[in-house]
Order: sequence, then C-alpha cells, then structure tokens
Amino acid sequence: MKAGQNLKVNRTQNLKVKSARKKNVRGISICKAVARLKRGEKLPIAFYNNRGVGPNRATWSSFIGLVVRNPQICSFRSRKWKSKSRAELEHMWAAVTEYFHNPNMIDYKYHTLIHMRDRWNKWRSVLYREYAKPCGSEEDAVENKPDAVGNQEDWEWCVKHVFYSPEFQKLSKNNALNRMKKL
Repeated sequence: MKAGQNLKVNRTQNLKVKSARKKNVRGISICKAVARLKRGEKLPIAFYNNRGVGPNRATWSSFIGLVVRNPQICSFRSRKWKSKSRAELEHMWAAVTEYFHNPNMIDYKYHTLIHMRDRWNKWRSVLYREYAKPCGSEEDAVENKPDAVGNQEDWEWCVKHVFYSPEFQKLSKNNALNRMKKL
C-alpha cells in the first residue's frame, strides 16, 4: 500500500468518527404540538408582514423544516428549488395546511413556499458543509451519508449531481474567493 492511499483511508475514517460524535445540541424537531393534534384539528397561525407570528410561529417554522426534509413530501433529487414541479409544491402546501389554519391561508401560500425554499436551501447547505465538503473527494463524500438523508441512492445522487457538479464547484470557488476579498 502506498503512503498516499494510507493517508486517504485515515482521513475518511477520521471524517466518519467526527460526524458520528454526539454534539450537545437540542436534537431534531418532532413538533410535539402537531403530533398531539386530533384528526381534523388544526393549530391557528397568524401572519404579519407575510411571516408567521403568535404563539404557534415557532411550531409553524419547525414544521416547515420537517416538511422540506421529509423525502416522502419533498423530493431530495432536485438541483434547485426552481426545478421542483407544481405538483410537488402543492403537495408540500397541502402538508402544511393539514395542520395549520388561518382564515386567509391561501393569501400566504406564496410566502410560505418562499419560507420552505429558504429552509430547504439552508438544509442542503448544512449537508454540503458538514458531510460533503470535508471529505475532499466525491467518493469519500458518497460514503459519508448523514442519517438525515433517507437512503444511500438519494445521497449519492445529490453528491454527484449537485455538490460535486462542475457548476457547483465553480460557484463554490468563486464564492470562496469573494469571501477572501472581503477580509
């Protein structure tokens, strides 16, 4: 075995150990308020300036995060939010309106979908920053699948077609250079 190959194996093993360590965090959101609802019951949500406000605003936002991370509701295999089909967006909207109510709910659909887009982009950013980028190579990143991703095929697709695509890598390098210029 060559020295370079041994180094590559050790680096991959260290990444697995690093991502497997338990951090002192709050954990995943399970939206207990939503889970406790009886069939047909909905939580009231108020809006001000197109944002959720009131006692259920945090539950609203957490639930939206759960929706965009759920592969049964929101497909993982999309390069960009804009490429999501109208049917998929309607399915996500239906998931939200199943548990939340406002007399003018339809008026807030557009801004809710924007909030979903932002949460989806932030989640994908965390996946790249924590699981794909530290690996250094596409092969190592494919092996470093986070538990939050449904199955290995979806993760492999995302790594190959999004995180390690030539367009994404070019954009990532340009953004890194621009951040360096700001310092």
